[in-house]
Amino acid sequence: MIYKHISTAVDEFNLYTDDRRKGKALSLYTKKSKLNKSIDGFNWGRIYTLAGLSGSGKSITVEEIKRDLCDINPKEEFDVLSFEFEMLAVDQIARNVSGRIQKSVEALYSADKQYLSDKDYAEVLKASEVLKKYPIYYVDTIGTVHDIKDTILSFVIENNIKERNRGLIVTLDHILLTRGKMGESEKVTLDAVMHMFVELKKQFSSIGVKIMFIVLSQLNRDIEKQDRVMNSLFHYPTKNDLFAASSVYYCSDVVIILHKPLVVEGIGKFYGPPRAGYPKGLPISTEENKPMIYWHIIKSRFGQNQILMMVDDFANSRVLEYVPPQKSSS
Repeated sequence: MIYKHISTAVDEFNLYTDDRRKGKALSLYTKKSKLNKSIDGFNWGRIYTLAGLSGSGKSITVEEIKRDLCDINPKEEFDVLSFEFEMLAVDQIARNVSGRIQKSVEALYSADKQYLSDKDYAEVLKASEVLKKYPIYYVDTIGTVHDIKDTILSFVIENNIKERNRGLIVTLDHILLTRGKMGESEKVTLDAVMHMFVELKKQFSSIGVKIMFIVLSQLNRDIEKQDRVMNSLFHYPTKNDLFAASSVYYCSDVVIILHKPLVVEGIGKFYGPPRAGYPKGLPISTEENKPMIYWHIIKSRFGQNQILMMVDDFANSRVLEYVPPQKSSS
């Protein structure tokens, strides 16, 4: 192991602070202003974990984040290495195109013999051509912790990431699908993945390689138990609801639990205890009966925990920021 004197760490801190104030070191931002403000965007040398029950929009959200990071951060040069353990890359492309042209994946795939018109297909081709220019690389094959690590190391070397001064964003969807060793429990495998990400984060950062990890994980089923459903004080997810909570929570720099209360049976029309502006609790649906999704930031090393209000627009492969209706002045 390599050690360094505190003066070295102080010098590194001073240099980074100077680069931040001069705009040489930048956060990467998304199109979601509430998310940007709450965690100061996405930063190098960080591990971000998004967790939730099935149907909470995790995969859609990470695809949006990848698109946004590529679209609106022109001053930062980076590649995205995307481990797709849950879905095929071609289906992720379908979601990307869907989000861009606001047509459902079902419409793109001509479901129920509702065939896509030549005009709509031309729009699909136009959108997909744009995607070809993105610096995103997909890994479709499910692998072990060792396979993931080797792939990342090989990518950094083969693409001259350090020499070209490019950043690398690694995304993993879905961490629980990582292949473990024979007889190894899911928790042991998940622990190994998270510890490997911490190791790589520190290893690359120490040699000046900009890297970040965005990991998708799952909740256990405790949040759906009737004793919690029936008591609004226990509706909100906590770190104990994370599958393999200890490693996921403590290895991550930011943990966001995406929760869609509508998928929890018996929860009623309101979510959580009374709070400012919501005397009955938070709404389950919008005024137009669109399902609400709540992003619970339960850990942010450099910020505050809070709840972001979002809206399900899964039909168009998007999650939208919730905008409360304007109160009448009359």
